[in-house]
Amino acid sequence: MKAATGNAALQNPSAFALPAQRKSKRGDDGTLKRTDVPREQLNVRIRPELKRAVAGFAGLQGMTDVVEATLIDYLERAKSAE
Repeated sequence: MKAATGNAALQNPSAFALPAQRKSKRGDDGTLKRTDVPREQLNVRIRPELKRAVAGFAGLQGMTDVVEATLIDYLERAKSAE
């Protein structure tokens, strides 16, 4: 996966999606691991009940990166609306 920079998120939001989660910790097959992708911390203040609801739903769906997936989806919809 090639790292996207600058305004690339506005041009191709899907390029920022993380690789799929794996059951194993090993990356011997040469594919990119989720931990290989550079990430930054983002602090967001939301209502506690919203946080609990999203965490519960994400757990049921097996998702760990709900905020990233939501932001990517938002950018893709904004781009298609242009």
